[in-house]
Amino acid sequence: MSDSRPGINWPYDEKANKRSTTSTGKKIWSSSVEKVNNGLAERIKEEKKWRKKYDKILPEVIYEQAKSSKSAIEIAEAGLTAVYDSFTFVRDGEEIPFSEALTRFCQPEFDTFVVEGDPATPIGERTDVPIERISELVEAGEMEPDVLDSLKNVDGNKDAYIKSLQGSVFVLLGATSELCPLEELLQMGLTVVALSRPSPERQAKVVQMARKSPGKLIVPVRKGAEGVTSENVHSFCGADVLVDTPELISWLLTVEPEKRLVVGSYIYLDGGAHVLASVCMILFYLQ
Repeated sequence: MSDSRPGINWPYDEKANKRSTTSTGKKIWSSSVEKVNNGLAERIKEEKKWRKKYDKILPEVIYEQAKSSKSAIEIAEAGLTAVYDSFTFVRDGEEIPFSEALTRFCQPEFDTFVVEGDPATPIGERTDVPIERISELVEAGEMEPDVLDSLKNVDGNKDAYIKSLQGSVFVLLGATSELCPLEELLQMGLTVVALSRPSPERQAKVVQMARKSPGKLIVPVRKGAEGVTSENVHSFCGADVLVDTPELISWLLTVEPEKRLVVGSYIYLDGGAHVLASVCMILFYLQ
């Protein structure tokens, strides 16, 4: 299809003669409840004014999920299955089901490069909990009091909590996004896998951040790259979660396999592209 992009894509709707977010969304929601409430599934399929009426219909899906834990799980699993059966994946001009791409393109594509920080660097001030500010939010009724109690407990036992996290590897999808806690985790001396698109300028900031911290940074570098050093790794590292999804998942399973992986999703894109990003990011949890 001429309007396809490398990596994950919205499926092509033959009737609409375009890639349609609406028809795909209806198909997924309908599939999610088909086994527990076929009547609701049919209503979703047949709704002609979906964009104007979905906000009245989708609460019924939530109602079905709330009936029991079994229903909640069945609906979620059916919805996820429909997601990965619906979206497509493009590689070298060929478009295939996304679910097929996950098994077809899982060959080793990335090597691991480690940037060690300075263990002599003290834990940074960015790990401090803003107790005063949280107290103000509680007093204003904008935050529950037990949140403040929990944060006070963390703040008072900071060293113990940080030590308890040292057996984990934190995988950050969208490591250069504004909301990503990359710097905070590195400042705590923790091990971080940073996944973001290749960009020498942005990756240089990530690498420099790690060097000035007591933490450890792990980044993917494509196999075959020659002459990669700690001084120029920013020019070689990085990968696109929406394009290199199968290979990145395979690579992650080889990164410090003896440790627990904690995956955080921080990619944010506009409109339909954000849905594509979310579909890819969820896979990192499921695998």
